[in-house]
Amino acid sequence: MKTREAGLGALDAIYRGLGARDIFARTGVSDADKALMRISALLGVGHTGSLLREALVDALANALTGVQSEDLIIHLASYVGIARAHDAMRMLASTLEALGHAHDVGTSADTHAGKPLAERFTSGMAQYARLDGPRAHQQLAFYDELSPDHYRYAMGMFGCTFDRPSLDVRAREIATVSVLAAMGTAPGQLGFHARVALGQGVEKTLLPEILLYVQLFAGLPAANNAATVLRDLVVAPLRPGSV
Repeated sequence: MKTREAGLGALDAIYRGLGARDIFARTGVSDADKALMRISALLGVGHTGSLLREALVDALANALTGVQSEDLIIHLASYVGIARAHDAMRMLASTLEALGHAHDVGTSADTHAGKPLAERFTSGMAQYARLDGPRAHQQLAFYDELSPDHYRYAMGMFGCTFDRPSLDVRAREIATVSVLAAMGTAPGQLGFHARVALGQGVEKTLLPEILLYVQLFAGLPAANNAATVLRDLVVAPLRPGSV
Protein backbone atom coordinates (compact mmCIF):
# COMPACT_ATOMS: atom_id res chain seq x y z
CA MET A 1 0.00 0.00 0.00
CA LYS A 2 1.36 3.44 -0.95
CA THR A 3 0.11 6.77 0.24
CA ARG A 4 0.50 9.96 -1.74
CA GLU A 5 0.77 13.56 -0.65
CA ALA A 6 -1.66 15.51 -2.81
CA GLY A 7 -1.61 19.11 -3.95
CA LEU A 8 2.10 19.89 -3.72
CA GLY A 9 2.81 20.06 -7.44
CA ALA A 10 6.46 20.41 -8.40
CA LEU A 11 7.73 19.84 -4.85
CA ASP A 12 5.90 16.54 -4.72
CA ALA A 13 7.36 15.56 -8.10
CA ILE A 14 10.86 16.41 -6.87
CA TYR A 15 10.33 14.36 -3.71
CA ARG A 16 9.00 11.39 -5.68
CA GLY A 17 11.98 11.53 -8.01
CA LEU A 18 14.60 11.79 -5.30
CA GLY A 19 12.79 9.45 -2.92
CA ALA A 20 10.79 6.65 -4.47
CA ARG A 21 12.63 6.51 -7.78
CA ASP A 22 16.16 7.09 -6.47
CA ILE A 23 17.03 6.79 -2.79
CA PHE A 24 14.33 4.38 -1.63
CA ALA A 25 14.94 2.13 -4.64
CA ARG A 26 18.69 1.73 -4.18
CA THR A 27 19.87 -1.86 -4.19
CA GLY A 28 22.26 -3.48 -1.76
CA VAL A 29 20.44 -2.16 1.32
CA SER A 30 17.78 -4.23 3.06
CA ASP A 31 14.21 -2.97 3.37
CA ALA A 32 14.59 -3.06 7.16
CA ASP A 33 17.70 -0.85 7.10
CA LYS A 34 16.00 1.56 4.70
CA ALA A 35 13.02 1.80 7.04
CA LEU A 36 15.25 2.47 10.05
CA MET A 37 17.12 5.24 8.23
CA ARG A 38 14.01 6.81 6.75
CA ILE A 39 11.89 6.94 9.90
CA SER A 40 14.81 8.06 12.05
CA ALA A 41 15.83 10.85 9.68
CA LEU A 42 12.25 12.12 9.60
CA LEU A 43 12.03 12.23 13.39
CA GLY A 44 15.45 13.86 13.52
CA VAL A 45 14.04 16.89 11.70
CA GLY A 46 10.87 16.84 13.79
CA HIS A 47 8.49 15.64 11.08
CA THR A 48 5.55 13.63 12.39
CA GLY A 49 3.13 14.30 9.53
CA SER A 50 2.29 12.81 6.16
CA LEU A 51 5.83 11.83 5.16
CA LEU A 52 6.19 9.87 8.39
CA ARG A 53 2.86 8.17 7.72
CA GLU A 54 4.07 7.18 4.27
CA ALA A 55 7.33 5.86 5.70
CA LEU A 56 5.44 3.83 8.30
CA VAL A 57 3.08 2.38 5.69
CA ASP A 58 6.02 1.27 3.56
CA ALA A 59 7.90 -0.08 6.59
CA LEU A 60 4.92 -2.09 7.82
CA ALA A 61 4.40 -3.53 4.35
CA ASN A 62 7.99 -4.51 3.68
CA ALA A 63 10.27 -4.41 6.66
CA LEU A 64 9.11 -3.85 10.25
CA THR A 65 6.39 -5.29 12.43
CA GLY A 66 4.09 -3.06 14.42
CA VAL A 67 6.00 -3.91 17.59
CA GLN A 68 9.34 -3.06 15.95
CA SER A 69 7.93 0.23 14.67
CA GLU A 70 6.71 1.10 18.15
CA ASP A 71 10.01 0.16 19.74
CA LEU A 72 11.89 2.21 17.15
CA ILE A 73 9.95 5.32 18.13
CA ILE A 74 10.48 4.54 21.82
CA HIS A 75 14.22 4.15 21.17
CA LEU A 76 14.36 7.47 19.32
CA ALA A 77 12.59 9.22 22.21
CA SER A 78 15.92 9.32 24.05
CA TYR A 79 17.29 11.52 21.25
CA VAL A 80 14.34 13.55 19.95
CA GLY A 81 12.46 13.85 23.25
CA ILE A 82 9.14 12.58 24.50
CA ALA A 83 7.14 15.41 22.87
CA ARG A 84 8.22 14.53 19.34
CA ALA A 85 8.06 10.79 20.01
CA HIS A 86 4.54 11.21 21.40
CA ASP A 87 3.35 12.75 18.13
CA ALA A 88 5.12 10.03 16.15
CA MET A 89 3.44 7.34 18.23
CA ARG A 90 0.04 8.89 17.55
CA MET A 91 0.85 8.72 13.85
CA LEU A 92 1.87 5.08 14.16
CA ALA A 93 -1.34 4.24 16.02
CA SER A 94 -3.53 5.86 13.38
CA THR A 95 -1.52 4.19 10.59
CA LEU A 96 -1.90 0.76 12.18
CA GLU A 97 -5.62 1.34 12.59
CA ALA A 98 -6.01 2.44 8.96
CA LEU A 99 -4.17 -0.66 7.79
CA GLY A 100 -6.25 -2.94 10.01
CA HIS A 101 -3.08 -4.05 11.76
CA ALA A 102 -3.54 -6.24 14.82
CA HIS A 103 -0.96 -4.45 16.99
CA ASP A 104 -2.38 -1.77 19.31
CA VAL A 105 0.20 0.62 20.76
CA GLY A 106 -2.31 1.61 23.43
CA THR A 107 -2.05 -1.79 25.12
CA SER A 108 1.74 -2.14 25.05
CA ALA A 109 3.61 -2.26 28.35
CA ASP A 110 6.99 -1.38 29.79
CA THR A 111 8.78 -3.36 32.48
CA HIS A 112 11.03 -0.52 33.66
CA ALA A 113 9.04 2.71 33.85
CA GLY A 114 7.33 1.86 37.14
CA LYS A 115 10.56 0.95 38.90
CA PRO A 116 12.43 3.35 41.22
CA LEU A 117 14.88 5.69 39.52
CA ALA A 118 17.85 3.85 41.02
CA GLU A 119 16.82 0.63 39.27
CA ARG A 120 16.15 2.40 35.97
CA PHE A 121 19.53 4.14 36.26
CA THR A 122 21.29 0.82 36.87
CA SER A 123 19.55 -0.71 33.85
CA GLY A 124 20.47 2.28 31.67
CA MET A 125 24.11 2.17 32.73
CA ALA A 126 24.22 -1.55 31.98
CA GLN A 127 22.82 -0.95 28.50
CA TYR A 128 25.28 1.90 27.86
CA ALA A 129 28.16 -0.28 29.10
CA ARG A 130 27.38 -2.68 26.27
CA LEU A 131 28.34 0.14 23.92
CA ASP A 132 31.21 1.71 25.88
CA GLY A 133 31.53 1.10 29.61
CA PRO A 134 34.35 3.60 30.34
CA ARG A 135 32.54 6.41 28.52
CA ALA A 136 29.36 5.82 30.52
CA HIS A 137 31.21 6.29 33.81
CA GLN A 138 33.25 9.23 32.51
CA GLN A 139 30.05 11.03 31.55
CA LEU A 140 28.51 10.30 34.94
CA ALA A 141 31.50 11.94 36.65
CA PHE A 142 31.43 14.88 34.22
CA TYR A 143 27.75 15.71 34.64
CA ASP A 144 27.80 15.14 38.40
CA GLU A 145 29.83 18.35 38.71
CA LEU A 146 26.88 20.27 37.25
CA SER A 147 23.91 18.29 38.50
CA PRO A 148 23.74 15.02 40.43
CA ASP A 149 20.35 14.31 38.85
CA HIS A 150 20.77 15.11 35.13
CA TYR A 151 22.70 12.03 34.06
CA ARG A 152 20.77 9.73 36.40
CA TYR A 153 17.48 10.75 34.81
CA ALA A 154 19.03 10.47 31.34
CA MET A 155 20.26 6.94 32.05
CA GLY A 156 16.94 6.15 33.71
CA MET A 157 15.19 6.93 30.44
CA PHE A 158 17.83 5.00 28.51
CA GLY A 159 17.08 2.02 30.74
CA CYS A 160 13.43 2.17 29.64
CA THR A 161 14.02 2.72 25.93
CA PHE A 162 17.08 0.72 24.93
CA ASP A 163 16.51 -2.92 25.80
CA ARG A 164 13.05 -3.58 24.41
CA PRO A 165 13.68 -6.89 22.67
CA SER A 166 12.26 -6.45 19.17
CA LEU A 167 15.26 -4.46 17.90
CA ASP A 168 18.87 -5.62 18.23
CA VAL A 169 21.79 -3.30 18.93
CA ARG A 170 22.77 -3.13 15.25
CA ALA A 171 19.31 -1.85 14.29
CA ARG A 172 19.33 0.63 17.16
CA GLU A 173 22.69 2.05 16.11
CA ILE A 174 21.54 2.51 12.50
CA ALA A 175 18.58 4.44 13.86
CA THR A 176 20.72 6.45 16.26
CA VAL A 177 23.27 7.48 13.63
CA SER A 178 20.43 8.45 11.29
CA VAL A 179 18.56 10.56 13.83
CA LEU A 180 21.69 12.32 15.09
CA ALA A 181 22.86 13.08 11.56
CA ALA A 182 19.47 14.56 10.66
CA MET A 183 19.32 16.60 13.87
CA GLY A 184 22.66 18.16 13.00
CA THR A 185 23.31 19.35 16.57
CA ALA A 186 25.42 16.56 18.07
CA PRO A 187 28.61 15.86 16.06
CA GLY A 188 30.35 14.30 19.06
CA GLN A 189 27.52 11.86 19.70
CA LEU A 190 27.25 11.18 15.97
CA GLY A 191 30.91 10.19 15.78
CA PHE A 192 30.64 8.03 18.88
CA HIS A 193 27.56 6.17 17.68
CA ALA A 194 28.96 5.74 14.18
CA ARG A 195 31.99 3.99 15.70
CA VAL A 196 29.74 1.87 17.90
CA ALA A 197 27.61 1.01 14.86
CA LEU A 198 30.63 -0.34 13.01
CA GLY A 199 31.53 -2.39 16.06
CA GLN A 200 28.00 -3.81 16.15
CA GLY A 201 28.10 -5.16 12.61
CA VAL A 202 26.90 -2.16 10.59
CA GLU A 203 28.73 -2.20 7.27
CA LYS A 204 30.88 0.82 6.36
CA THR A 205 28.95 1.07 3.11
CA LEU A 206 25.76 1.78 5.06
CA LEU A 207 27.02 5.04 6.57
CA PRO A 208 27.04 6.86 3.20
CA GLU A 209 23.51 5.55 2.60
CA ILE A 210 22.40 7.33 5.77
CA LEU A 211 23.68 10.59 4.29
CA LEU A 212 21.23 10.23 1.40
CA TYR A 213 18.25 10.12 3.76
CA VAL A 214 19.61 13.06 5.73
CA GLN A 215 20.13 15.02 2.50
CA LEU A 216 16.57 14.31 1.40
CA PHE A 217 14.77 15.12 4.65
CA ALA A 218 17.11 17.46 6.57
CA GLY A 219 18.87 19.22 3.68
CA LEU A 220 22.38 19.53 2.34
CA PRO A 221 23.95 21.46 5.26
CA ALA A 222 22.99 18.73 7.72
CA ALA A 223 24.16 16.01 5.33
CA ASN A 224 27.46 17.79 4.65
CA ASN A 225 28.10 18.29 8.37
CA ALA A 226 27.39 14.61 8.99
CA ALA A 227 29.67 13.68 6.11
CA THR A 228 32.60 15.47 7.75
CA VAL A 229 32.08 13.36 10.88
CA LEU A 230 31.59 10.06 9.05
CA ARG A 231 34.23 10.49 6.35
CA ASP A 232 37.24 9.23 8.31
CA LEU A 233 35.35 6.18 9.52
CA VAL A 234 34.44 5.21 5.96
CA VAL A 235 37.62 6.20 4.13
CA ALA A 236 40.22 5.28 6.77
CA PRO A 237 40.49 1.89 8.48
CA LEU A 238 38.80 1.63 11.84
CA ARG A 239 41.52 2.05 14.46
CA PRO A 240 41.94 -0.83 16.92
CA GLY A 241 40.27 -0.08 20.22
CA SER A 242 38.32 2.91 18.89
CA VAL A 243 34.96 1.41 19.78
